[in-house]
Amino acid sequence: MKLKYVTIHDYYGGQRDIMKNFQRQASCMDTLFVKCLPDVETKAIESLIINCCPTEKVKTSELIDTSYEVYYGYDTRSFLELSDQDKKKELLEIIWEGAKTAAGENGWCIAPFEKAKRAVIDLDYKNAYLYKKPKSSPNRKYKAVYLIQHELYSAEIFLVILDNAENELQRIHLFSEEPEEGLFLQLISDITWRGNSEIFIKNQYQESLSKIVTLQV
Repeated sequence: MKLKYVTIHDYYGGQRDIMKNFQRQASCMDTLFVKCLPDVETKAIESLIINCCPTEKVKTSELIDTSYEVYYGYDTRSFLELSDQDKKKELLEIIWEGAKTAAGENGWCIAPFEKAKRAVIDLDYKNAYLYKKPKSSPNRKYKAVYLIQHELYSAEIFLVILDNAENELQRIHLFSEEPEEGLFLQLISDITWRGNSEIFIKNQYQESLSKIVTLQV
């Protein structure tokens, strides 16, 4: 089995809105870390959950089904007072400390986690990526693909038009959504070309997100 998910949870207790805000903002970094993480072979674990809690409530790690849960002493209330860049740095450090704990307790090689940490820093903590396979126009002159910018407070979804040399010709903002990957990815539908200069995007969940895009190239 391979490690597929790394997730930061607020196990601090207290105000629900603080917990919700912390976990939503953490999503941009824990998903980026996983994208940068090489394969980690595990015996029976596919998910690492890092529970942030008061120092006095840190307890022994536990395996629940296929999830390995570690506990890390961190005041999530102070997190919300940081600058945006410092928040991202802090989240990466939480992931790193949780990964070191889990790797040590399970005998995993630490090198993949080190590589992922370096990659996130090299990307300047920016979780931006192309999503789904590019769709070519009928005349094969253009390609359309989704670009996702997953930030602390929102996910911004764009449609990008490329030429055959992968040069960006046009970028169209489609919609903004809460920064929860499981939510916004399901709102991204297939791309349908209508001729060589028009694209139809139909959303089966929210009709208001369906639209026609005309090329300006």
